[in-house]
Amino acid sequence: MHLNRSRIGTSAAALASVGALAAAVLVGAGHGNPAREINLLSGAAWLPSSQVGQVTLLDGSSAEVAAQVKVADPGAAVDVVQQGATAYAINHTTGTITRVDGATFEQGKPATPIPDAHAGLTAFAGKGPLYALDTQRGVLVAADARTLANQGEPQSLAARLTAGSATMDDAGHLWLIDQATGDLTRVVGNQQTTHRATAKPGNSVLTMAGDNPVVVDITDRKALRVSPDAVAPDTVIDLDVAPDDKVQASGSPHGQRLYVVSSRGVLMICDLAAAKCGATIPIAAPATTFGPAVEAGNRVFVPDYTGGRVWIVDLATHVVVAKPQVLPPGQFQLLTRDGVVFFNDPNTEKAGVVRIDGGVRNAAKYDPADPNKGLNAPQDKPTAPSAPPSQPQTPPPSSQDQPPNTQTTQPTVTDQPTVPTEPTVPTQPTVPTQPTQPTQPPPKPKPKLGIKISKANPVAEETVTLQVTNSTGGIASADWNFGDSKGDSGTTVPHAWAGGGTYQVSVKVTAPDGQKGSTSLSVTVQPKPIPKHKLTVFVEGGGGHLVGGPINCPSACETDMAEGSSLTLTANPDPGKVFNFWNPGCSSTGGTETNPTCTVRMGTADQVASAAFTDGKTLSVTIKGNLGAGGTVTSDVGGMNCSSGTCSITVSPGTHVTLTGQGNATSDFSFWSSCPDGANFKKFCEYPMDTDYSDTATFNPKS
Repeated sequence: MHLNRSRIGTSAAALASVGALAAAVLVGAGHGNPAREINLLSGAAWLPSSQVGQVTLLDGSSAEVAAQVKVADPGAAVDVVQQGATAYAINHTTGTITRVDGATFEQGKPATPIPDAHAGLTAFAGKGPLYALDTQRGVLVAADARTLANQGEPQSLAARLTAGSATMDDAGHLWLIDQATGDLTRVVGNQQTTHRATAKPGNSVLTMAGDNPVVVDITDRKALRVSPDAVAPDTVIDLDVAPDDKVQASGSPHGQRLYVVSSRGVLMICDLAAAKCGATIPIAAPATTFGPAVEAGNRVFVPDYTGGRVWIVDLATHVVVAKPQVLPPGQFQLLTRDGVVFFNDPNTEKAGVVRIDGGVRNAAKYDPADPNKGLNAPQDKPTAPSAPPSQPQTPPPSSQDQPPNTQTTQPTVTDQPTVPTEPTVPTQPTVPTQPTQPTQPPPKPKPKLGIKISKANPVAEETVTLQVTNSTGGIASADWNFGDSKGDSGTTVPHAWAGGGTYQVSVKVTAPDGQKGSTSLSVTVQPKPIPKHKLTVFVEGGGGHLVGGPINCPSACETDMAEGSSLTLTANPDPGKVFNFWNPGCSSTGGTETNPTCTVRMGTADQVASAAFTDGKTLSVTIKGNLGAGGTVTSDVGGMNCSSGTCSITVSPGTHVTLTGQGNATSDFSFWSSCPDGANFKKFCEYPMDTDYSDTATFNPKS
């Protein structure tokens, strides 16, 4: 098997450029919109290989290996967490975490953030500290993201956690759901904020959709969008899942969408802003085993472990557009980086990239015949060879020991006559040398292309400028494809995307000398912000509370709501009070007689919702049983069901309430002590409730 290593040095430098470029964009963010040159290595992912104890950086644009680092002994259970270009290799076997620098590929010393943590050890890397979590024991600690030194002692969360119990938002805040209690906790540094009983105890999954954490309560078959500031649910959606369904849940990184994959072979797409699951798409046969879906290029990618394939669904049409086979059947990893979709088998060398059109580019993370071949930072560095020994000086030649190829001088014979020398032959004139042939000019360099964009993360319908550059020469023509079925021509072009998502922009270039080249980049477009308006709630004259989402009026009576979103208010009367009426402002009403509800749907302007409570009238009944007799009194209004002692209900003035006395197996109802209509010996007694009433129901043994 051949591993292409010709670009390793180039890729390392390119990745360093990406890191420096990202920093430049952040520093310049306060001074307009800086142009950003995207390097072809953007969209690179670190992938683990447990069999050889390595992590590999795979370049998404070329599907070539950019770095290969050994972080553990062969056979160790290795996973990896990525923040920017930096990798954090998690060794479950030793319970350690190793940082691999994204610019130099140098690895730090392994750190043990939580003693005795092994299979349950995981990590979350964001803008702040690195959080290390032991899900098996519920232990958490924050560590410095560069040195991995703990920032305090490990904390016991007293919570039951699983693999899907934690997630991190873009602000670097950690979110946890306790499977035993359903409590939701937000962790910021060493501070924790908890919302009790957010989900039913049992089985819940925590994910992110845009800026909102989402709790998928599989036990109660609901999805709860959480307000990051209030640390409380603000939207609840019913999920169409059966109790025996195996469910995988994940969210869109760019919008208010939740993806729920069910083992019965369907993908559900839920619109959290509209509080509904609007699309159910069949993708495979029932009893298929899936992994969590990922999103890229306005499409959803669903890993199918049973078939070893990836199902690709178009978000605009809700149609399956491709189902490429990527690996043999079995569990594998599917992830996205900068709009590029990667697949990885942690137990073999097999990995690669899935394009949004379903094309597959396979890659080998290492050479199975020689796994250590091409390591960027091998653990055992070869010793440099010592310098060769100095050559001894050659002694000068003697008359008996001449250097090779040296003529021996003949001795002069003195008794021979001297022979006159021959006249010197004049030297022939030097023949002039032929003129040197001119050297051929070096071949012209191939185009080296880059793309600049005027704003790194534009908003839908916002026009940006894109420019293609050639660092080795000029550009004669350029043809663009913006990844949304639209294109343009020219070196510098404007474009606006209609909706949020990740788009693969590509450009084909012809240089003045006729050479051709192409390049591409992923552009993440933010959804157009939904306008928000104020909802004001009040209680006329007091006497009760209106509760729903962040509203708990009269103490908290205002909130901002997005256009098209809904909020349900519940009326809770104070003791001795009853609900009277809702004022105009409810799009629908419901609930119970004692606790009615009002659903407010936000339009295009501020809205007001209010309710009134009034003094109620109380009806009390005392149960009297002679000689051990007994029975039950029930009401047709107010929910009375009384079998002993004294019971009471409070109703609106003028309400007619009918009480019914019913004996049991050994007793009969006998009489009322003060029925208003005088029918004391009937089982039924009606009370007009124009005032408070008190009565006694007497039961006697059956004769």
